Amino acid sequence: MTGNPARLFLGSCFPSQFSNVSNGAEAEFHYPLSECQFRRTATWKYLVYENQLTYRPLPKPNPPSFTYPIRCVNDRPKGWIPAFQSSSTGAIQGHGELVFHMAILNHDFSGPAESSVFPLGSFVPIWAGVDQQAHQPLVLLLEECIASTTPEISPDSLTYPLIANKGCLMDGKKSLSTFLPRSHSSSILLHLQAFRFAMGQEVYIHCKLTAWDPDNLNDVKKACNYNKAKGQWELLDDPFQSSLCQCCDSTCGVRGKRETDSEITVECGKNSMSVRWIEANSQVDPSLLRLGGCPPTQVSVKPQGSEAVFYAEFGACDIRRMVTINEIVFETAITSTTLSKTAPIYYPVACKYERPEDWTPPLYDPLMFHTHGQGELSFRMALMKDDFSAVATTTTFPLGSTIPIAASFDQKTHQPLILLLDECVASSTPELGPDSQIYPLITNKGCLVDSKKTKSSFLPRNQLSEIRLSLQAFKFAIGEDVYLHCRLVAWDPRDLDGSNKACQYDRKSSRWVLTDDPSQSSLCSCCDTNCQGRKKREITGQCRVCHVNCNYLHISDQMKPQEKMFFKDPVKLVQTRLEHIGQIANFQKRQKERVIAFLRSRSAELERKLKEVRDQCYRQVSELKLENEELKKPLSQRRTSPGRFPINGGTPRMILPVAVTSPVTPRSRAVSSGDTLERFRHSRLGMTTPPRSSISMSSMSSVHEHGFRTPSSVNTPTRSQHTTPNNFQFQLLARPTLQSPRP
Repeated sequence: MTGNPARLFLGSCFPSQFSNVSNGAEAEFHYPLSECQFRRTATWKYLVYENQLTYRPLPKPNPPSFTYPIRCVNDRPKGWIPAFQSSSTGAIQGHGELVFHMAILNHDFSGPAESSVFPLGSFVPIWAGVDQQAHQPLVLLLEECIASTTPEISPDSLTYPLIANKGCLMDGKKSLSTFLPRSHSSSILLHLQAFRFAMGQEVYIHCKLTAWDPDNLNDVKKACNYNKAKGQWELLDDPFQSSLCQCCDSTCGVRGKRETDSEITVECGKNSMSVRWIEANSQVDPSLLRLGGCPPTQVSVKPQGSEAVFYAEFGACDIRRMVTINEIVFETAITSTTLSKTAPIYYPVACKYERPEDWTPPLYDPLMFHTHGQGELSFRMALMKDDFSAVATTTTFPLGSTIPIAASFDQKTHQPLILLLDECVASSTPELGPDSQIYPLITNKGCLVDSKKTKSSFLPRNQLSEIRLSLQAFKFAIGEDVYLHCRLVAWDPRDLDGSNKACQYDRKSSRWVLTDDPSQSSLCSCCDTNCQGRKKREITGQCRVCHVNCNYLHISDQMKPQEKMFFKDPVKLVQTRLEHIGQIANFQKRQKERVIAFLRSRSAELERKLKEVRDQCYRQVSELKLENEELKKPLSQRRTSPGRFPINGGTPRMILPVAVTSPVTPRSRAVSSGDTLERFRHSRLGMTTPPRSSISMSSMSSVHEHGFRTPSSVNTPTRSQHTTPNNFQFQLLARPTLQSPRP
């Protein structure tokens, strides 16, 4: 591979010896695993040492021309403890990616639960685990768990705390919920007692999982149960260290030290927080620290230590706000951006406030999110071709096919806006009225409810000012025209909420998804209930007659379509209905005329066919009569005595006339009487019943040679040259009741 083995490196080590040979180069490395920058990782069974063999024809910082991985795997000795887990350093190391799992199991934790419905007061078995892969042994902890009515936590989500305060099972103080003894450090089992919360709605459990050094548990890395018998908190993994759970009734980890060198102080104001970070003998430049995404407002470096001060208002510095039933929590973290070899810094910071009873998130204050623009908005909507390349050429769609619908608007001088379909209904009338038959397609402020039953869906946008809908044709108002009535809204794309959105139902995940940003799908959680707007559109004031506080609505052209229909002229409504009734009557009349015309044409066709069949029967009967007469003539000529062949004292009743073969020359072909009778039998078209028995007899007679001949097309055996020309065969056919003839 190379002609210069001296430029081969195992990690940071040169070859122990090398040589150039005629067919290549050879290099050998002999080093302890503690040298050459070998990386060691420990699992439950193995000690793994990893390195790389590289070839560098040019010195650093030039990259190597090739690399080759080196790996040694040894069995882990029993009782072996890695040096980096020494309590004197407190540092943990590991390589590999951690994969977390969480699921609801059946009552004995033997497999996944068959149902997600649990009676009130029963236990919900919850399991969580982590795949450590090449990591050293870690313990899995549930740092936080809350129940919510939405699949994603949002400021307006209704929540209930289960595990809080860095691993304290708060629900265990009120119920029988408890952590179960571990079977493995990389998994945790929780028995959660079903509680009364959000009755009639689906409940989602959101948990924050942490994998941690099992020998370094502290007040922010723990799993605590509440022992009702003793009235105190206990540590799940080591009851002798239950002192770590003493903060569960207060606050864990808001003010404390990071390891033994740093101290963080948090002061929570009305609308802001002030954080002071102090560390002695720090190797980290305090100017590289960040509170969320904000640098420190004040930095000082002194011989006795470093200090950084942060001041941030809520809503800035990536401060996250979480709202529960009783608290409003603002969370962020102090991190470092250093690229040195020192351990990275991460310390959570939080401010908690009691939630007022009448408090509502300021995010719903309409004064904060007014949008401004100039110029009129021009809206358009049309049925399109399948590829949305042009307007559709037909308005007729087969049942179950896809109806492409596109809507757009011209923004002109407005700021960028996003187009939404607030409501869409199908109706059998061109205008909605109180008695209109309707079918909902999009309701609840942008929820495509038809997607729960069919394959209807929103398509990806090409631009914000356009929206595309693939609607599956449905059975509705058969025989009538169907009209789609839609309400279009242009809105600020940065301010989507529960009343301005575009949601569709994902059958695979069985949840509602926001079309424009699936990460904000929590806005669609109200699609199965009721999505309310930010503020009521009605104007609150006093009645002008009785002066009582009430809500009233201005009657104007700006009202909603469902509100306008109650203020239409009754005369126009009656005229519209009469026109509609007249259209129905005309439709029924046309349908009746079409049915009568069809039946008449059908009757004439049947009469014509009947006449053809009757004429054909008459012709066949005439032909058979003529043929019968012709066939009787030779029989009468050959009958010498009428009573010569009596059967049971009577004359035999013939069904078919006797077939006579004509004399032939020695080289001519004769037709058997059986073939002649068979052809005659087919010519009768089944009008006579074929005989079931036959009586054959031969006789010699002198007959004129002008007897009847069979058609030449019938295949007959060739007569022998010695056959007498005047030899004839007779075959008489009789009923099956006849006895054998007399000789």
